[in-house]
Amino acid sequence: MSDVYVYDPTASDNLSKVRGIGRYLQILRENFDDEFTFTSDLEDVPDHATFLNPFFDFLKPPLKIKRISRKQIAVIHDIISLKYPSHYPVGIKGGVYKRLNRLALRRYNTIITDSESSKNDLITKLKIPEKRIKVVYPMLSEHFFVKTFKKPTKFSVPEKFFIYVGDATWNKNLVNLAKAVKRGSTACLFVGNVFSTFLSMDLESVTHPEQQEIKNFLKIAKGDSRFIFPGFITDEELSYLYKHAVANILVSRDEGFGYSYFEAAALLTPSVLGDRPIFHETAEDTALFAKVSNPKDIADKLQKISEDSALRRELAEKAHKRLLLFNAEHFKSQLKDALQNNGSYDI
Repeated sequence: MSDVYVYDPTASDNLSKVRGIGRYLQILRENFDDEFTFTSDLEDVPDHATFLNPFFDFLKPPLKIKRISRKQIAVIHDIISLKYPSHYPVGIKGGVYKRLNRLALRRYNTIITDSESSKNDLITKLKIPEKRIKVVYPMLSEHFFVKTFKKPTKFSVPEKFFIYVGDATWNKNLVNLAKAVKRGSTACLFVGNVFSTFLSMDLESVTHPEQQEIKNFLKIAKGDSRFIFPGFITDEELSYLYKHAVANILVSRDEGFGYSYFEAAALLTPSVLGDRPIFHETAEDTALFAKVSNPKDIADKLQKISEDSALRRELAEKAHKRLLLFNAEHFKSQLKDALQNNGSYDI
């Protein structure tokens, strides 16, 4: 395999470090720091190298339309924004980026994606030939296996609580989750920088269609002590919250992978997941599944897992065993296999 150069914008963009690209680059560095070259300067990439773009985003400006190196690999984690255009309106600029990226994608030999569900989306929605797509299941950062805990001190941690960790986009289904939480008595911690951002805003000034889910969610949550927003927390504090939560909740309408299920599993915490194909693929039978469009069913599943300690232990142990299949050896083997694929998209 030729020299591998990985595009790493986190070196010059602090915001990238706390987004999905930062998490993916973290596991790339943990597993390939001695083998790959990480750079934010595309001019550093030699013509003979294999170039890995770890976060190909159709709605952002393409890195380049022309080839960067002899062999190029794009990682497309999901195409949720393209699957649900009414909930992710791209606007004029986004439409231009989308067209340019469709052209740029033809310069990539292979497309890596996070799951069979995402692979199917690439085939059906973008008409990418199946032989050009390789599924490489991500893994967790080594942090979640170190087991270092620190109880947060800037807010009072309830004795009993659920936890949600993630973004606040439409696919996360937060409005139905909020309605479910209000049907019960157990608090839920919503961990994510996005919540702090919007809590500091006048919600009436939030008018972008893509932000309506979090706007409506926060209106439901306002003034209700069952909704707790910790703000920024450290990895050690997050591990503590996972460890002590009744269950992790991820009842998304759609996902590319679903990291929080695996993060919770590492700390022997069970999950309530959306009854969607992606979660049946990744979790199989190791979680409790709820109908994503039915707040009552979500609430019923939360109550069930809250009241049944034997069920919690069973699901936590099964999820932990499931997690161990998504290990470093498997990740490295799959990724190296994808990098060696010799297909070509060139026009």
